[in-house]
Amino acid sequence: RWKEFGAKARELVSAAFGEKVADMMEIQVLATDPDAQGRGYASALVKYVLRQSDADGRDTWLVTSDAYTFYQRLGFSVVGTTYIGSNNPAWDRDPVPMYVVSVTSVWSR
Repeated sequence: RWKEFGAKARELVSAAFGEKVADMMEIQVLATDPDAQGRGYASALVKYVLRQSDADGRDTWLVTSDAYTFYQRLGFSVVGTTYIGSNNPAWDRDPVPMYVVSVTSVWSR
């Protein structure tokens, strides 16, 4: 499933941003321990990254499977969607949605 995730993520990112992705910031693997959720830790980290990307005049993007509404609350928009496992005979569960979300730098608006 990890190989499928990587291949589909590359396709989504390429379709959404093309060569522009080289000039963007990417957030990778942000997770909060369930016992620490709801305290603002992840929001604070994302806001810090967004301040840095704004200072650099760079847009920010990431791939998520289930937290897209969290990122929408922070100003991100869904720019691409696909599913993992929909055509994978080795995957015996429901397909898993995968979203590419992005936010535009304040300097690009």
